[in-house]
Amino acid sequence: MKILFIFIFILCHGAIASEIDSFNIDIKTLKDASPLLNSEVNHSIQLAIKESMEAYSDTCNKKSLVNILKKKLAREGISHHEHFAMESDLIDKVDRRKSKSIYRNFSFKEMSLVYIYPRAMGKTINLDGHLVGTDKIGHFFAEGFLYYNNYFKKGRELKEALIFAADVHEGFLAARFTGVISYGDLVANFNGYRFWSQIFKDNSDLLNETDTAYIYCKENKWIQNRQFRWDSFVDSGWDESRNCSKLFSQTEVDKVKKHLNKVELAKCHSPATVESLQSRYGEYYKYLINDEGISLYGPNDVHMPKTFWQRVNQSLSWGANTAEWPGIKYILSTIFFNRS
Repeated sequence: MKILFIFIFILCHGAIASEIDSFNIDIKTLKDASPLLNSEVNHSIQLAIKESMEAYSDTCNKKSLVNILKKKLAREGISHHEHFAMESDLIDKVDRRKSKSIYRNFSFKEMSLVYIYPRAMGKTINLDGHLVGTDKIGHFFAEGFLYYNNYFKKGRELKEALIFAADVHEGFLAARFTGVISYGDLVANFNGYRFWSQIFKDNSDLLNETDTAYIYCKENKWIQNRQFRWDSFVDSGWDESRNCSKLFSQTEVDKVKKHLNKVELAKCHSPATVESLQSRYGEYYKYLINDEGISLYGPNDVHMPKTFWQRVNQSLSWGANTAEWPGIKYILSTIFFNRS
């Protein structure tokens, strides 16, 4: 009953991202969705500015604008922009169900979320020339805001957020519901943090790509200083057929590899991709990129403390006391992240 309660509670509030299968997709068959999605995001930013100025006509109220932006971009559950990418007829996409995916042989215990909620198998789009799951849009805005709000604004180290994201959000949820540790999700989260920290130029860009704020105040009015563009953030690290996921058991690893040829497996850690991402992410590379290909996630991975791994082994049984999982209180407390 504890597992069921936590599953329903988290699912209802959008804390569980979907899984995707972006292997064996010819990107040339998909039109680039980034121009349309750029336009949608910029429209939301303009609406947020308008609503904030209507509420505070004689001043630039930063708190008001951030709260409205969060509602427009990082709403709990499936956000407007993620839903638009998933459902709009204007966007080409591949909708691959579990029965046709690399996870087709996963049992209920290994991937319970997808059995209970089939839509948890997400869709794949062409985003600026990269195969990207629509769930990454939600990760970018929502989890990026969580990093920004719970770490940067409180003076904590970003590396603490990166480790916690893998250990608690990805680690706990994957072990319990999907069996998949998505490094693509972690890259989307990280870049979402970059976006939110650049709204008002709160700090220098982590990748030293820009120091220009998206929005600034002039004569007591908010002005959008530059247009949002996905190509400022998206790269091959978002693509789960390039920055491949890890799994919680060797059995799961074998089941996935069974459905991939040598060419597809080699793409997971091709020298060109690894070199490019190492150059781009520098000191953050080890927290975001899987350069071992589809493999077992375990105690030697940089994110995971051995104490957590021991608890995973103890708790993978469905009868285990879920309340004892490290970080469970943190997960529940951050489902509704700081609304102030």
